[in-house]
Amino acid sequence: MADAPKLLPTDTLKIGYPKINQAIDNANEAKQMTIDNKGLITNAGSIYPLDNIVRDGVSNPVDQRVKDTILYTKVYGARPGKVYAIEWLGNGYVNNGEARYSMTIVEFDKNNFGTNSASGRRVLKDFKNYNFPAPTENIVNRIINIPEEELIFVVTYDRSKMNAEFINITDKSYGAAKGCIIHENNYTYFEKQGYLRNNSGVVYPLKNIKRDNTMNAESKEINAAILDVKIYNAKKGKKYKIDFIGNGTTAWGEPNYSVYLQEMDAEFQNIVQIFNRSNHNFSAPNEAVVTRTVSADSTDIIMSVTIDYSKMTKLSYAMNSSGSEGYGYIVDESNYYYTATAFGESDVSGFSLICSKIGTNHRVQFPFSDNKNMIIDFDELGINKIFHPRRIYSLDKVNGGLNPSFTGATLIKNINTDWISPYGLAAINTPLNSNAFTVGGNHGTNSASGFPTARNISVSMYADNQLVSDGQASYAKGKVVIEVLNYISAPNVIDTTTGEKRDSVAEYVTYTITPKNINVSVTLEAIEEVDLKYYLGIQAEKDGPWYKYLYYMPDINPTILDMTADTAEGNSGLYPGSKADRFVMKKDNFVLIGQRSDEIGVGRSTMITGQKIFKHTAGIGGKVYGHLIGTPQRLKVGDTIYFTGSYTFTESLSCPGAETAYFIKEGQEKIYCVDFFEAVSNTFLQVDKDDFNKKISIVEKSESVTVDSFTSSRGLKMSATGYGQLKFKVD
Repeated sequence: MADAPKLLPTDTLKIGYPKINQAIDNANEAKQMTIDNKGLITNAGSIYPLDNIVRDGVSNPVDQRVKDTILYTKVYGARPGKVYAIEWLGNGYVNNGEARYSMTIVEFDKNNFGTNSASGRRVLKDFKNYNFPAPTENIVNRIINIPEEELIFVVTYDRSKMNAEFINITDKSYGAAKGCIIHENNYTYFEKQGYLRNNSGVVYPLKNIKRDNTMNAESKEINAAILDVKIYNAKKGKKYKIDFIGNGTTAWGEPNYSVYLQEMDAEFQNIVQIFNRSNHNFSAPNEAVVTRTVSADSTDIIMSVTIDYSKMTKLSYAMNSSGSEGYGYIVDESNYYYTATAFGESDVSGFSLICSKIGTNHRVQFPFSDNKNMIIDFDELGINKIFHPRRIYSLDKVNGGLNPSFTGATLIKNINTDWISPYGLAAINTPLNSNAFTVGGNHGTNSASGFPTARNISVSMYADNQLVSDGQASYAKGKVVIEVLNYISAPNVIDTTTGEKRDSVAEYVTYTITPKNINVSVTLEAIEEVDLKYYLGIQAEKDGPWYKYLYYMPDINPTILDMTADTAEGNSGLYPGSKADRFVMKKDNFVLIGQRSDEIGVGRSTMITGQKIFKHTAGIGGKVYGHLIGTPQRLKVGDTIYFTGSYTFTESLSCPGAETAYFIKEGQEKIYCVDFFEAVSNTFLQVDKDDFNKKISIVEKSESVTVDSFTSSRGLKMSATGYGQLKFKVD
């Protein structure tokens, strides 16, 4: 696994063990995915994202058209020892009476490419055997899925630079760039499906050691059932043991499927119970092999365990008394993922974030208040195991700054459902049935259960555009970016008896994390022709440290809801009468703002005409939902649709008389917001000290609000005659 660049001249740390059963080897080059694909034009004119290497003993020239045309490439499922190339790219070339916009993708043996490239060359996808519709824009995104090879290629190119009906790129005789392969930094390597079956019937991922000076017998059933275990945030010097597995026992009433975990010193000394039935339980498995993720408020330890329930014949397995099955078992130490720490004596005062990656757990820490930092964990969510915000922690600052050990954190919110919306989808061609349930997010074929409706393809984390490797912690001055690719299946192409399905749309999710803010960009690209029927937008759970008041802004019905008293469902006004672009939830001084962009993507369109932009469901367990789709949108193969939004976690800024004052991020710009529900005269918003004595630019202002054109050391002076808002940025 490739090492990422150093944090600082002296600050680099790799912790943990790269494992064969790590699902995705994130070895691709750091690369920021932009909201608007035109941002990829920064690659225009350069060889990257290709790589010109020696072929058959010759260093070949690269035609400028190739440099200008190919903007972005990625290979999912790359095989070690292989390299990949775009051999031919169509731009309307007629073959067999059909205008071709497809491409030919080839694979080479890496070791032979420099001396005898023909040896090991294979055509993975021939342009003659498939096609894409004619592009409607110059910047074209293509997904080439080759399921028989378990390979996916993503290519973005600028067809305006081709100046021909095709480009022959790497053809050995006629190629314009014979030595250009897809740069290996853009390869993501997968494990073969079913690889965990190699662990069935053997002790690993557990380990049998002496206990009470005796080597106890192995358990055939436990060996067969436990396929994978990972202990995240493990402590150095400690051992971990699964000491109980529930398989539906009703010994305590309701069927129990909990998985206990103990932490201990060597030789089973000083045992501490981490997980037991009092702090978690699971529903009955709906398929033979299930991965359980266990966490609790009282600890930052997280356990992921994959169990084949078809191998278990008993209702429970107690493993902690002499003579019991697995009495001497611990989790093998190679499956411990220690808290990643960035060490070093160098000055880190200029860094506003620190992030770490330990297995599937990706953590980002940033300042929240004068004496507290915040950690947001991104991890697998629910039945689909899509990658998503999962936990929010508070922890004390260290010497007034970031806490590089991440220790001592207090869990303040466990995110158990999707905040990035699922979808109402329908495949147009060759449906398997007439199913019409919601898919993606945390939705299975039966609400949050049944069979999965989506699958994760890849996850990559970057600190200031530098890839973060497994077991590494990295400081960032500007931002942390997490790129996610999921595949979503329409409900009418899922067999609800077997769970078999086909992919319908690719979902690209980019999380850009800056202090107190997560910007979210979501792009859907049709793999098959579909109708996108409803949903699309940001949402959030009402339950959390913000659970008290809720309002939408700016709305035609200026109402502040007390969520603890008025538990009925409700909504913002209808678009276009309501212009609500955000919801605000707050309790005491803690504020959560969820914002949709009304300038980029679907949020700026009329697709939501006559619809409720935001709505909330009843009760503390309810959510606030964003809806940007009012009427079905037909997406043909290769068509894209996208939206952006953000979440801001903050303390309310001081502005006497205002209902709430805070900042949000639009793109990467900091925007101050002040919301008024009553009249107030000559009040001051206390802006950040860096924003004293500067001119401001109005982003949006209600007629009820008047404001100075500059800040002073007291802040920004303003007045309001009643309900209204002010949004501005400091020049």
